[in-house]
Amino acid sequence: MNYQDELQRLGGVTRATADAFAPLDPFAIRQLERRIGFELPEDYRDFLARLGGGLNFKEEVASEPLRDRPE
Repeated sequence: MNYQDELQRLGGVTRATADAFAPLDPFAIRQLERRIGFELPEDYRDFLARLGGGLNFKEEVASEPLRDRPE
C-alpha cells in the first residue's frame, strides 16, 4: 500500500496552514536532502512534491500508543 491509498483510506486530508508548507519543487527537495545529509525515500519525496506539509485529516483519526511509558 502506498501513502496515497492510506490517506484515502483514512478519509483524505485538507490544508491546515498557509503557503509556508505548500508542496515542494524538486530543487527544494534536493536542497533539503543536502542539508540533512541523505536522500529521502522516494514515496516521501513524492509526498512532499504533491502535498508539502501542514495537513489535517478530514475525518477524526485515532491511534494507540505502542507502549504505556517511554523507555
